[in-house]
Amino acid sequence: AFFKKERRLVGIGLNLRTPVVQSVLAGVQAHTNSDKLGPVAALISSLTMYPSSVPWNVLSANVGVGLLTEGWNLAEAGAFDPGDVRTFTVEVTFASFFTSPPVVHLGLTGFDIDQRDSGRITLKATAINELGFQAVISTWASTRIYAVVFSWVAIGG
Repeated sequence: AFFKKERRLVGIGLNLRTPVVQSVLAGVQAHTNSDKLGPVAALISSLTMYPSSVPWNVLSANVGVGLLTEGWNLAEAGAFDPGDVRTFTVEVTFASFFTSPPVVHLGLTGFDIDQRDSGRITLKATAINELGFQAVISTWASTRIYAVVFSWVAIGG
């Protein structure tokens, strides 16, 4: 029964394999009376989101680029060759630095693509370091992209 309750914790974003969580789970399993307080409730009430020993830094922003951005080259149709990849790179600098390269997640939140051809677009974070990263927007074949809006979040120490 405890295993089923433990598995549900994954849905709320806890990493069940860390030593701290394993220790709490073992203590809860050994000392909790399931009639009064379930192990899941005891675990959640005993954990803090950010322990004081880990100074997390979380930064995020929205970025919009397009035709008015210097060097924008994605509005020009390429040859209808899937290997003809066109890219545009956005340099993102963090408002404050991290002590080590953070985890960066990008999300495409908007775009303006010509309707004459198929919409083809990729968005990747590259060259991630303590000071920033590069967001690389790519398209290929005859796709014409006039603007892209994306949001990003960086999480690290």
